[in-house]
Amino acid sequence: MMTRNPAEVAGRILTNCWVAATMGLLYYDIPKDSSALKGKINMLLNVLAFFCLMPYVSMSLYTASKQSYLADVSAKLYSPSAYYLAKVSATLPFQLVSSMSFTFIVYGMAGLRNTVACIFSHGLMTTLLSLIAVQARAKEGASGAL
Repeated sequence: MMTRNPAEVAGRILTNCWVAATMGLLYYDIPKDSSALKGKINMLLNVLAFFCLMPYVSMSLYTASKQSYLADVSAKLYSPSAYYLAKVSATLPFQLVSSMSFTFIVYGMAGLRNTVACIFSHGLMTTLLSLIAVQARAKEGASGAL
């Protein structure tokens, strides 16, 4: 369902973009000195909260294939781990685009360190956080379906 519905993917990316722009406005051009430490920590915690709560927005997509999944597993067509790995690999590119759009908008608007290494490491950490949050939610939904 997730890969066959371009409107859902576009909607998720647009949601990430407008939330990132709103959050970017809140933390726009944070000062570079130690007086802004509280604001930077607050921004990082808000990014963490966003990525941990975002999978709940599209929860209906995780449960949409529940009936076919249960029928296929009951018929022993494949194991749950094969289904899980296939689902992860199919949705990975979409998750990367969504998390990177959010990350780079907030990072740029907040005016954090402007070096390639810092931007890359921040993008890597938030992408991994996003993937872990989505997989934890998908795994929770799959275990609830059984």
